[in-house]
Parts: sequence; C-alpha cells; structure tokens
Amino acid sequence: MRLSSLLLAGVLACAAGCSSCPPTWLDEPPTSERYVYGGAQSGALLGPDVQAVALTRATRVLAEQLGLDVTTSFSVVERDDRVWVEAVGPDGPHSELESVEIVERVQCGKRAAVLVRVARPDRAR
Repeated sequence: MRLSSLLLAGVLACAAGCSSCPPTWLDEPPTSERYVYGGAQSGALLGPDVQAVALTRATRVLAEQLGLDVTTSFSVVERDDRVWVEAVGPDGPHSELESVEIVERVQCGKRAAVLVRVARPDRAR
C-alpha cells in the first residue's frame, strides 16, 4: 500500500511540474537557426473557440517577427491536420506563412496557448 502511495505521489508531482500553465514559451519562445517561433494565448472568456483564437494570435506573432504587414487581410484555419493562412498586406499576399506548423498546444483552464513555427525564409527548402 505504501509503495502505491509513493508511486501516485511521484506521478502527480511529475504532472504538476512537467506541464506549466502558462507555458514558459509564451514569454521566452524557442530560438533556432532554422525556424521562427511564435506563441500566444487566448482570452478566458472566448468560449469553445479558444484554440482557434490562440492559433491565430500565435501566427500573427510569426508575421510580426518576420516583419510582414498583414493589415489588409489575415485569417488562419486549421483543417485536415494542416494550418491554412491567408496573409495579405498593402503590397499583396505573403507566402512566407504558407508552411506554418503547430509545435505545441496547452490548455490552461479556460485559456489556450499555442506555439507555432515556420521555416526562416532564408532556410526554406
């Protein structure tokens, strides 16, 4: 009985320490020579669409980090395990966001956080 209590305590301690809410990458996104990362969180009062809002916000962070002006049109849709991005600025469409990948999703109570990445334009295949 005592061994099972110790195992349960260990599992609970790991669960509490292994996933943090909010995730640390919201304040300190990963860095890489190959990818640009963007993380964002939804608001708490957005209902069932918190994941979609967090994904859109994280993708907008990517656009800002790449220096893209997407003020004309910006939409993000996840469908068939793929992220579809329409990003249009005053100078036309931006293809730099066509290969956005979801790296991690975290649900923190009523908020969702999403980390996305895209290959750096100079590193794209």
